[in-house]
Amino acid sequence: MKKSVYKSAMSRVKTSENFKEETYRKLMSETEKTKQTNINKPNQKESIKMENVMKRKITGWTVGIAACAVLSISIFTMSQNGSSPSPQASAIASKPPILGKVAVNIDGVISEVSADGKSFKVGDLWVTVTDQTALGSKEPTASAPSEELLQKEFKVGNIVSGYTSQDVATGKVTADVIYNNMAPQKDVAAKPPIKGKAAVNIEGVITEVSADGAAFKVGDLWVTVTPETELGIGGPTAAEPSEELLQKEFKVGNIVSGFTTEDVSTGKVTADVIYNNMVPQK
Repeated sequence: MKKSVYKSAMSRVKTSENFKEETYRKLMSETEKTKQTNINKPNQKESIKMENVMKRKITGWTVGIAACAVLSISIFTMSQNGSSPSPQASAIASKPPILGKVAVNIDGVISEVSADGKSFKVGDLWVTVTDQTALGSKEPTASAPSEELLQKEFKVGNIVSGYTSQDVATGKVTADVIYNNMAPQKDVAAKPPIKGKAAVNIEGVITEVSADGAAFKVGDLWVTVTPETELGIGGPTAAEPSEELLQKEFKVGNIVSGFTTEDVSTGKVTADVIYNNMVPQK
Protein backbone atom coordinates (compact mmCIF):
# COMPACT_ATOMS: atom_id res chain seq x y z
CA MET A 1 0.00 0.00 0.00
CA LYS A 2 2.70 2.42 0.97
CA LYS A 3 4.82 1.47 -2.03
CA SER A 4 2.04 2.19 -4.48
CA VAL A 5 1.34 5.55 -2.90
CA TYR A 6 5.07 6.51 -3.20
CA LYS A 7 5.22 5.54 -6.87
CA SER A 8 2.02 7.43 -7.52
CA ALA A 9 3.41 10.54 -5.91
CA MET A 10 6.73 10.33 -7.75
CA SER A 11 4.96 9.89 -11.05
CA ARG A 12 3.29 13.20 -10.53
CA VAL A 13 6.61 15.08 -9.94
CA LYS A 14 7.68 17.05 -13.00
CA THR A 15 11.27 17.89 -13.78
CA SER A 16 12.59 20.66 -15.98
CA GLU A 17 14.10 19.84 -19.30
CA ASN A 18 17.65 20.87 -18.31
CA PHE A 19 17.56 19.26 -14.85
CA LYS A 20 20.42 16.94 -15.58
CA GLU A 21 22.63 19.71 -17.00
CA GLU A 22 22.02 22.02 -14.02
CA THR A 23 22.66 19.23 -11.60
CA TYR A 24 25.94 18.43 -13.32
CA ARG A 25 26.99 22.11 -13.34
CA LYS A 26 26.33 22.54 -9.62
CA LEU A 27 28.16 19.33 -8.90
CA MET A 28 31.22 20.55 -10.83
CA SER A 29 31.01 23.99 -9.18
CA GLU A 30 31.04 22.44 -5.72
CA THR A 31 33.92 20.22 -6.77
CA GLU A 32 35.96 23.26 -7.90
CA LYS A 33 35.22 25.09 -4.63
CA THR A 34 36.40 22.09 -2.68
CA LYS A 35 39.61 21.92 -4.71
CA GLN A 36 40.24 25.66 -4.29
CA THR A 37 39.75 25.40 -0.54
CA ASN A 38 42.18 22.52 -0.35
CA ILE A 39 44.71 24.47 -2.44
CA ASN A 40 44.44 27.67 -0.35
CA LYS A 41 44.85 25.93 2.99
CA PRO A 42 48.37 24.66 2.25
CA ASN A 43 49.30 28.13 0.90
CA GLN A 44 48.13 29.75 4.13
CA LYS A 45 50.13 27.26 6.14
CA GLU A 46 53.16 27.88 3.94
CA SER A 47 52.68 31.65 4.32
CA ILE A 48 52.55 31.31 8.11
CA LYS A 49 55.70 29.19 8.02
CA MET A 50 57.49 31.81 5.89
CA GLU A 51 56.43 34.58 8.27
CA ASN A 52 57.78 32.62 11.24
CA VAL A 53 61.08 32.01 9.42
CA MET A 54 61.41 35.73 8.57
CA LYS A 55 60.67 36.68 12.18
CA ARG A 56 63.39 34.32 13.38
CA LYS A 57 65.84 35.75 10.82
CA ILE A 58 65.06 39.34 11.82
CA THR A 59 65.48 38.43 15.49
CA GLY A 60 68.82 36.77 14.74
CA TRP A 61 70.01 39.78 12.73
CA THR A 62 69.00 42.14 15.53
CA VAL A 63 70.85 40.12 18.15
CA GLY A 64 73.91 39.87 15.89
CA ILE A 65 73.99 43.62 15.21
CA ALA A 66 73.66 44.37 18.93
CA ALA A 67 76.49 41.96 19.72
CA CYS A 68 78.71 43.56 17.07
CA ALA A 69 77.97 47.00 18.47
CA VAL A 70 78.92 45.91 21.98
CA LEU A 71 82.09 44.26 20.66
CA SER A 72 83.01 47.38 18.66
CA ILE A 73 82.54 49.64 21.69
CA SER A 74 84.66 47.28 23.81
CA ILE A 75 87.45 47.22 21.21
CA PHE A 76 87.32 51.03 20.86
CA THR A 77 87.49 51.48 24.63
CA MET A 78 90.39 49.04 24.93
CA SER A 79 92.26 50.71 22.08
CA GLN A 80 91.68 54.13 23.62
CA ASN A 81 92.99 52.93 26.97
CA GLY A 82 95.90 51.13 25.35
CA SER A 83 96.91 54.05 23.15
CA SER A 84 97.19 56.61 25.96
CA PRO A 85 100.85 57.73 25.98
CA SER A 86 102.91 57.06 29.10
CA PRO A 87 104.76 59.94 30.46
CA GLN A 88 108.41 59.84 29.48
CA ALA A 89 110.87 60.11 32.16
CA SER A 90 113.02 63.15 31.88
CA ALA A 91 116.61 62.54 30.88
CA ILE A 92 117.99 64.23 34.00
CA ALA A 93 116.08 64.55 37.26
CA SER A 94 116.07 67.94 38.91
CA LYS A 95 118.63 67.90 41.66
CA PRO A 96 117.71 70.05 44.67
CA PRO A 97 120.39 72.23 46.17
CA ILE A 98 122.43 71.02 49.11
CA LEU A 99 121.47 73.73 51.56
CA GLY A 100 122.27 72.09 54.90
CA LYS A 101 125.87 71.07 54.30
CA VAL A 102 128.13 73.77 55.75
CA ALA A 103 131.72 73.76 54.54
CA VAL A 104 134.35 75.73 56.46
CA ASN A 105 137.32 76.83 54.44
CA ILE A 106 140.82 75.75 55.46
CA ASP A 107 143.26 78.27 54.12
CA GLY A 108 146.59 79.30 55.57
CA VAL A 109 150.15 78.34 56.47
CA ILE A 110 151.02 75.13 58.31
CA SER A 111 152.55 76.00 61.68
CA GLU A 112 152.88 72.49 63.08
CA VAL A 113 152.78 68.88 61.82
CA SER A 114 151.99 65.72 63.80
CA ALA A 115 154.61 62.97 64.27
CA ASP A 116 152.87 60.65 61.79
CA GLY A 117 152.57 63.47 59.22
CA LYS A 118 148.81 62.97 58.84
CA SER A 119 147.73 66.06 60.76
CA PHE A 120 148.78 69.68 60.60
CA LYS A 121 147.92 72.89 62.39
CA VAL A 122 146.67 76.02 60.65
CA GLY A 123 146.08 78.89 63.04
CA ASP A 124 144.30 77.37 66.05
CA LEU A 125 142.84 74.44 64.08
CA TRP A 126 144.24 70.93 63.84
CA VAL A 127 143.38 69.28 60.51
CA THR A 128 143.65 65.53 59.91
CA VAL A 129 143.95 64.00 56.44
CA THR A 130 142.50 60.47 56.00
CA ASP A 131 141.94 58.02 53.15
CA GLN A 132 138.50 59.60 52.64
CA THR A 133 139.96 63.09 52.13
CA ALA A 134 139.78 64.09 48.45
CA LEU A 135 143.03 65.52 47.09
CA GLY A 136 142.61 68.14 44.39
CA SER A 137 139.42 69.58 42.93
CA LYS A 138 136.79 67.18 41.58
CA GLU A 139 134.99 69.83 39.54
CA PRO A 140 134.81 69.28 35.74
CA THR A 141 136.75 72.49 35.07
CA ALA A 142 139.71 71.50 37.26
CA SER A 143 142.90 70.01 35.86
CA ALA A 144 144.90 67.25 37.50
CA PRO A 145 146.99 68.73 40.37
CA SER A 146 150.74 68.87 39.89
CA GLU A 147 153.29 67.66 42.46
CA GLU A 148 154.44 71.24 42.88
CA LEU A 149 150.99 72.54 43.79
CA LEU A 150 149.75 69.53 45.73
CA GLN A 151 152.66 67.94 47.56
CA LYS A 152 152.20 64.55 49.22
CA GLU A 153 153.99 65.58 52.42
CA PHE A 154 152.67 68.26 54.74
CA LYS A 155 155.47 70.52 55.98
CA VAL A 156 155.72 73.49 58.29
CA GLY A 157 155.56 76.67 56.19
CA ASN A 158 153.55 75.10 53.36
CA ILE A 159 150.40 76.87 52.20
CA VAL A 160 147.32 74.67 52.32
CA SER A 161 143.75 75.19 51.14
CA GLY A 162 140.67 73.02 51.35
CA TYR A 163 137.56 72.66 53.47
CA THR A 164 135.85 70.61 56.15
CA SER A 165 132.19 70.01 56.94
CA GLN A 166 132.89 69.35 60.63
CA ASP A 167 132.52 71.77 63.55
CA VAL A 168 135.69 73.88 63.78
CA ALA A 169 134.74 75.01 67.29
CA THR A 170 136.14 71.72 68.63
CA GLY A 171 139.62 72.72 67.43
CA LYS A 172 140.08 69.40 65.60
CA VAL A 173 138.53 68.42 62.25
CA THR A 174 139.03 66.00 59.39
CA ALA A 175 139.51 67.57 55.97
CA ASP A 176 136.91 66.75 53.31
CA VAL A 177 139.07 68.16 50.51
CA ILE A 178 142.63 69.47 50.25
CA TYR A 179 143.05 71.56 47.11
CA ASN A 180 146.63 72.73 47.61
CA ASN A 181 149.69 71.89 49.68
CA MET A 182 152.61 73.86 48.31
CA ALA A 183 155.75 75.65 49.36
CA PRO A 184 155.23 79.41 49.65
CA GLN A 185 156.69 81.71 47.04
CA LYS A 186 159.53 83.80 48.39
CA ASP A 187 158.00 87.11 47.42
CA VAL A 188 154.57 86.37 48.82
CA ALA A 189 153.79 86.87 52.50
CA ALA A 190 152.08 84.05 54.35
CA LYS A 191 148.30 84.33 54.41
CA PRO A 192 146.58 84.02 57.77
CA PRO A 193 144.00 81.26 58.02
CA ILE A 194 140.32 81.98 57.42
CA LYS A 195 138.73 80.25 60.37
CA GLY A 196 135.18 81.52 60.86
CA LYS A 197 133.82 81.85 57.35
CA ALA A 198 131.21 79.16 56.64
CA ALA A 199 130.46 78.32 53.02
CA VAL A 200 127.14 76.75 51.98
CA ASN A 201 127.14 74.80 48.76
CA ILE A 202 124.88 75.85 45.88
CA GLU A 203 124.17 72.86 43.67
CA GLY A 204 121.17 71.93 41.53
CA VAL A 205 119.05 72.74 38.48
CA ILE A 206 117.89 76.29 37.72
CA THR A 207 114.09 76.45 37.88
CA GLU A 208 113.63 80.21 37.39
CA VAL A 209 115.66 83.19 36.18
CA SER A 210 115.10 86.87 36.99
CA ALA A 211 114.20 89.34 34.24
CA ASP A 212 117.68 90.89 34.26
CA GLY A 213 119.35 87.45 34.21
CA ALA A 214 121.51 88.29 37.22
CA ALA A 215 119.68 85.98 39.64
CA PHE A 216 118.38 82.42 39.45
CA LYS A 217 116.42 80.04 41.63
CA VAL A 218 117.70 76.62 42.73
CA GLY A 219 115.24 74.71 44.91
CA ASP A 220 113.84 77.30 47.34
CA LEU A 221 116.90 79.57 47.19
CA TRP A 222 117.33 82.69 45.04
CA VAL A 223 120.99 83.24 44.13
CA THR A 224 122.30 86.56 42.82
CA VAL A 225 125.49 86.83 40.79
CA THR A 226 127.36 90.13 41.07
CA PRO A 227 130.62 91.46 39.60
CA GLU A 228 132.26 90.35 42.86
CA THR A 229 131.15 86.74 42.32
CA GLU A 230 134.10 84.61 41.27
CA LEU A 231 133.45 82.51 38.16
CA GLY A 232 135.29 79.20 37.87
CA ILE A 233 137.64 77.49 40.28
CA GLY A 234 140.33 79.66 41.78
CA GLY A 235 143.76 78.57 42.82
CA PRO A 236 146.89 77.51 41.00
CA THR A 237 145.54 74.01 40.17
CA ALA A 238 142.49 75.29 38.33
CA ALA A 239 142.31 75.44 34.56
CA GLU A 240 140.58 78.19 32.62
CA PRO A 241 136.85 77.32 32.56
CA SER A 242 135.38 76.45 29.15
CA GLU A 243 132.27 78.06 27.66
CA GLU A 244 130.59 74.65 27.68
CA LEU A 245 131.05 74.08 31.42
CA LEU A 246 130.66 77.69 32.54
CA GLN A 247 128.18 79.52 30.33
CA LYS A 248 127.81 83.27 30.68
CA GLU A 249 124.01 83.20 30.62
CA PHE A 250 121.95 81.50 33.32
CA LYS A 251 119.03 79.54 31.83
CA VAL A 252 116.20 77.43 33.20
CA GLY A 253 117.30 73.78 33.17
CA ASN A 254 121.02 74.52 33.48
CA ILE A 255 122.99 72.78 36.21
CA VAL A 256 124.87 75.15 38.51
CA SER A 257 127.33 74.65 41.33
CA GLY A 258 129.12 77.04 43.65
CA PHE A 259 128.85 78.35 47.18
CA THR A 260 127.82 81.31 49.30
CA THR A 261 128.90 82.52 52.73
CA GLU A 262 125.60 84.26 53.41
CA ASP A 263 122.69 82.97 55.50
CA VAL A 264 120.56 80.74 53.26
CA SER A 265 117.63 80.76 55.71
CA THR A 266 116.63 84.16 54.29
CA GLY A 267 115.87 82.51 50.94
CA LYS A 268 118.07 85.02 49.07
CA VAL A 269 121.87 85.05 48.89
CA THR A 270 124.72 86.36 46.78
CA ALA A 271 127.03 83.75 45.32
CA ASP A 272 130.69 83.96 46.35
CA VAL A 273 131.73 81.50 43.65
CA ILE A 274 130.02 79.85 40.68
CA TYR A 275 131.99 76.81 39.53
CA ASN A 276 129.70 75.57 36.77
CA ASN A 277 126.74 76.72 34.71
CA MET A 278 126.13 74.13 32.02
CA VAL A 279 123.44 72.43 29.97
CA PRO A 280 122.59 68.96 31.33
CA GLN A 281 123.94 66.04 29.34
CA LYS A 282 121.31 64.09 27.37
